[in-house]
Amino acid sequence: MFPHQLEVPGLTPEIAVSGTYAHIEGTLGLQVLTSRRTITMEPVGEADATLLGVGAGTYAARIVSHTFSSTGAQFEHIDALQLPGFFSARLVVTR
Repeated sequence: MFPHQLEVPGLTPEIAVSGTYAHIEGTLGLQVLTSRRTITMEPVGEADATLLGVGAGTYAARIVSHTFSSTGAQFEHIDALQLPGFFSARLVVTR
């Protein structure tokens, strides 16, 4: 599906649910440094509509995220859809 296989050593389903970043920073000793997110609103296709239980063409928020450690290595890629009734975004920008 993706051109690169991204791996986090020792990651288990339990750690993924309870705190991936805590594992990366506390166990592996890496600092989570940067996450780049793009949020768009777009109509969902038939396959996603079926999975979400909505009609094709219904608008949803697509969140694409790439997260990098302090070494510059990308360790996370997320491509998620959220329906408007569930979607919420809070942005804090610090310079």
